[in-house]
Amino acid sequence: MPAGAPHPYDLVVLFGDSLTQHSWDVDRRGWSAQLARSYARIMDVVNRGYGGFNTRWGRVILPRVLPPYALAEGSSDRAPKLQLFVLFFGANDAAYPSSKLHVPLEEFKDNLRAIVDVVRSPESELHSPHARFLMVTPPAFGEKRYLSFADPATGRRTALDRDNAGAKTYAAAVCDVASQLQIPCVDLWTAMEAAIEARREQGQVSEFDGYDEFLWDGLHLSDSGNELLFGLVRDAIKDNYPDIAPDALPFVIPGFKDFADADELAQILDK
Repeated sequence: MPAGAPHPYDLVVLFGDSLTQHSWDVDRRGWSAQLARSYARIMDVVNRGYGGFNTRWGRVILPRVLPPYALAEGSSDRAPKLQLFVLFFGANDAAYPSSKLHVPLEEFKDNLRAIVDVVRSPESELHSPHARFLMVTPPAFGEKRYLSFADPATGRRTALDRDNAGAKTYAAAVCDVASQLQIPCVDLWTAMEAAIEARREQGQVSEFDGYDEFLWDGLHLSDSGNELLFGLVRDAIKDNYPDIAPDALPFVIPGFKDFADADELAQILDK
C-alpha cells in the first residue's frame, strides 16, 4: 500500500424533516450534534434533514442527496461505508389533509418502505450492503403550545394544521413498518408521552400541559426533547447494533499516546 493511503471515516446518515435539520443546533443540545460528538474520530454523522418535508418529497430527493462516497463500497476496502441509516419522518405527513404537507397514511407507509429500499435493496443502484437501519417515530405534538407560538406572518396562529392524535397514528405506522421490515424502531411519541405523564404525576404541569418541556414551539424539540431522543437513539444503537456503538469502535486515526513520533504514526497508518 502506498504511503499516504486514505483512512476514510464510515458514515451514519440521518434522513428526515426539520426535526433532523434542526438537530445540529447545539444551543438546544441537538440530538444529532450529540450523536456526532459521540462518534468523533470514529464515524462521520451526515445530516440530511429538510424542514417542511414529508416522505413523498423525501422519496424524490434521497437518491439525489445520499453522499456519493457512501456508495463506492465496491471500489476499495478503504472506501467509506454507510454503516447506519436513520429514517425520521412523519411529523409533517401527519398534518391535516387540507395542508400541502399531508400524506395519506397508507402512502406514508409505502414511502417509508420505498426509502428503505433505496439503501437496502440489492436491486437499487444505491444499494449499501453494510448499512443497518433505525426508524424514528414523530414526537408527540403540543397543541396549546403550537397555537400560542407567534407566527411571523400573522402574529399568532388561530387554528391547528395538525394534532397529537394524528401524530400518534403516524407514530404507530412507523412502528408497524419497522416491524414489517425487521428494523429497530425508536418510539419517540410514546417515550415523550410517558415523560410528560411522569411530570404531571409530580405536579410539574404548565399551561401547555407539559408539552413545552420537550417541544419549544409544540412541534420542534427543546433541550429536553433533544436529550430524550439522543438517549433513545444511543440506546437503540447499543442494544441492536453493539458492534457500531461508539464505545465499541476505535479511532480511525490513533491517539497521540499511541505513537512516539511522526515516523511511527506513518508506519501505523500505512500498514
